[in-house]
Amino acid sequence: MHRLWPSSLRRIVLAIPLVAMGMTGNGCPNTTGLAPGVALNEPLAGEWTITRSEVTVTLSWTINGGGEKVEDSTTTLLEPLDPSEYPSELASMIDSWNNGLADLNAALNAAMPEKVWVTFPHYGVLNLTNVSEPTRTIEGAIDGGGNYIFIGDVSGAAAGDNQGGGALFQAASIQGIFDRTALTTEGTLARTLLVIAGGVGGGNLSLTAKISVDYTGIRTGDLPAADEMGG
Repeated sequence: MHRLWPSSLRRIVLAIPLVAMGMTGNGCPNTTGLAPGVALNEPLAGEWTITRSEVTVTLSWTINGGGEKVEDSTTTLLEPLDPSEYPSELASMIDSWNNGLADLNAALNAAMPEKVWVTFPHYGVLNLTNVSEPTRTIEGAIDGGGNYIFIGDVSGAAAGDNQGGGALFQAASIQGIFDRTALTTEGTLARTLLVIAGGVGGGNLSLTAKISVDYTGIRTGDLPAADEMGG
């Protein structure tokens, strides 16, 4: 899947206020004659099943002149790291990552759950809600072509949150596109974690982990009653 580079992401972020207001021209949705969010997005509202692909982790560090290593997982989960493939100064961080994999993968699962509710509270705005934990909802923007973006992920994590494995959450994004005819979607979840030496808050060395995972989704059901969604 094609991933957007940071400059492209910045352009989309700048466009969000225009999309959310439903402005016309320059490729933004034209809302003339449309009930808010109904004509284009009503078929998309419902329960969706998400399938993740293999995870890619890009790890970077600044010691010894700096370095970077890309870890391609063979599964949809984060996998152990081999300490021998990294500078010895990073050993404690690699061990912390490996020992905390269960928590790290739980955080990844929460970032883009297997089952989500897709809703459209306003034209140009969409929400993703974790079906298993309805209090976890994130709001994003969508344009007339079905392209969407979220700054953050469904986990509800904030900067500095402990993710396990000595890792602190820094940033996340979800971006993709709906096929309104096939009722499918595809996109990319990106997360950035900071791994701290000696656990959370300890040490002066750090390791930055940029996690990227592509996903596909398909609408598999209608929305439940509002009270079942925490509404």
